[in-house]
Amino acid sequence: MSNSLECQATEHCSTQVWSQQVIQKKTNDNICQFCEHTIDKLRSIITESKIEINVKQWLDGMCTMLQNQNAVDQCKQFASEYADQILDLLKNNINSGVICHLGSMCQDATITSQNIQMNEQSKMLCNVIVRATHDLYADALKSQDEIEQYLKSDCQQLATDDLKQKCTDIIEYHADNIYENVKAKMELSTICDQTVFQSNSGDRCDLCRFVISSAQTMLEDKNSEEDDVLKYIDNQFCSKLNGNQKANCQSMLDTYREILLGQIRQGKKIDFNLHLFSTLY
Repeated sequence: MSNSLECQATEHCSTQVWSQQVIQKKTNDNICQFCEHTIDKLRSIITESKIEINVKQWLDGMCTMLQNQNAVDQCKQFASEYADQILDLLKNNINSGVICHLGSMCQDATITSQNIQMNEQSKMLCNVIVRATHDLYADALKSQDEIEQYLKSDCQQLATDDLKQKCTDIIEYHADNIYENVKAKMELSTICDQTVFQSNSGDRCDLCRFVISSAQTMLEDKNSEEDDVLKYIDNQFCSKLNGNQKANCQSMLDTYREILLGQIRQGKKIDFNLHLFSTLY
């Protein structure tokens, strides 16, 4: 970011380079995950809410959610130095992870090229899968397991390995959502956009990981009460969901209270903690 400003090349880099990039972040990079979530939230406010906000002030407020003071300071420095540039990059639809990488908040991530064609192919494949799921469920009366097996087999008939993998990934990660929405008679043409390619679905997963990791840090502090930790998870994660997702998340906090706290405190099965929330996605 600083190099592009010094060379007065921000516009060129934005349109010719950064717009074609995404990042592959490390699984446990909580700072990077938090940064991506924050930038996506800011993007949503700017593009959907249409309200005027002080970007630097808003980012400063988000930075204080980080548990480590060094991370807070780094985050605030990023916001202070590049608030105007961040706003421009958001308006130019630059990937949130790339923005965080430019600000050294995702410095351990790997930059890769974004294949726009494959994104469009993925959406096409998703719509085909939705239609096939509907036909197999409504007309052939197949069970969910039977539908998944049929679709996975069908994926292998596609022309290239990339398409086969994309098709299989959609089924692996989104078959439950697709099936439930088809079963609920949701408009088929909207299922992919609203459930599979919804802009914040992955961000919720990242936010969940960040919140669980922060909760672990809180439990390591003897001054933190268990109720405060659960309240933190509720406020920072469950309360940000909508409708049944919000109710289910809060219900899980009550139902699995002791299990959740125990596993977070031990720091052994973070994936299990995330699994408690997996039905939300």
